[in-house]
Amino acid sequence: MEGLNPTHTYIKDGIYYYGRKVPKDLSKHYLKDRIVMSLRTKSAHKASISAASITAKLETYWLSLRLSAMDVPAAHLLVANSDYQSNVITLSQAKQAYIRLKGEGRSKTFFTSAERNTNYVISCLGDRPIDQYTTTDGGEFRDWLKDKSLSNASVRRILTTVKAIVGWVLPRFHGRL
Repeated sequence: MEGLNPTHTYIKDGIYYYGRKVPKDLSKHYLKDRIVMSLRTKSAHKASISAASITAKLETYWLSLRLSAMDVPAAHLLVANSDYQSNVITLSQAKQAYIRLKGEGRSKTFFTSAERNTNYVISCLGDRPIDQYTTTDGGEFRDWLKDKSLSNASVRRILTTVKAIVGWVLPRFHGRL
């Protein structure tokens, strides 16, 4: 069929361009509602190959965006969401043990930051056994902190404190206090 352009292409001044509307469900990831880019060729054959490659990459990327926005399939079957009873101490217990055992001779800042930063986690995610927090929870907590308009440095400091408490307590108090 003579006169038809390859899929998702059009010609402007003899040059082929790729043009594609951004799907509505993904529009929040883009500054504009349309993707337009020069294919830098006057050849219909080369334009067809380039357009097919770009389309495949876009479709793969769009699928990854859609999957990352989805809840975890069969999340109700995960250990963290079941009636599984952990034998590990809770974050508030971990904080108390950490302060009691590591706090001797420390400044007031040590105690204040340990209390405040673990209370942030508890406010955001709840007081759970420390083996019940997931990496997804970590991302949710980070976003919660950023929503409080904290600087990146403050967020990093808070996460470092919580990580230090959990990392120090977990191997020492697995299942007991």
